[in-house]
Amino acid sequence: ENIEEPLDNLVKILGAFSQAPNLRTVGFRSSLALEGMDPGNEGVAALASKLQELTHLEDLSINECDLSTKEAMEVLSSVLQNLTQLPGLSFDQCPIGAEGFTTLVSAFEKMTQLKKLGFHFCEGSLEVEALSSVLQTKTQMEYLSFQSGFVGVEEIKVLAPALEKMSQLKELYLSIIPLGGEGITSLLPALEKMSQLEVLSFLDGNIGNEDCVALRPVLEKMSQLEVLSFLD
Repeated sequence: ENIEEPLDNLVKILGAFSQAPNLRTVGFRSSLALEGMDPGNEGVAALASKLQELTHLEDLSINECDLSTKEAMEVLSSVLQNLTQLPGLSFDQCPIGAEGFTTLVSAFEKMTQLKKLGFHFCEGSLEVEALSSVLQTKTQMEYLSFQSGFVGVEEIKVLAPALEKMSQLKELYLSIIPLGGEGITSLLPALEKMSQLEVLSFLDGNIGNEDCVALRPVLEKMSQLEVLSFLD
């Protein structure tokens, strides 16, 4: 099987839409076998170039791609580092490996206009200290989602300083994370500064009565809050 064929086809499709002013979202699925490619591959460079040409692109979604190897992360990072103006990036149901995550974080660092970042139902692990360091520079973030079991209380503690700097955040999803107790305590200083928050989700967060008591004075100050989820 030619693993480059899906990539070549995607490049051709994007080329056909390069002048489309209404193309706002592009998604990759598992057929794009990043783990079998080389970052120096001509097709990878062509993909990065075609995505750059989509000047109205707002969201790039990576769906069901195997990112568990360092090689796959390097290929994806070589594409993302050229998308410096991209506002939104999400990962859905992607196996993620810690070994190459630092490379991916380096690409995040170059994405100066990033306002939306999501990890949805991903498995594996991430280099949370490196991610926290970069997110501390993303004070313009408006959407952040960790709806994944690979983030726990300890990871949230490391991410808390970055969250404190996101005063413009409008949507925060911390789902499938056992936040009850220490997790909520570590988040309180950050939540106090999120005056623009409209959506806050703690789905499957194991939030108890004491956590709700601690959260109440913070939530009362969120005048823009429209959606609050605690469902387990």
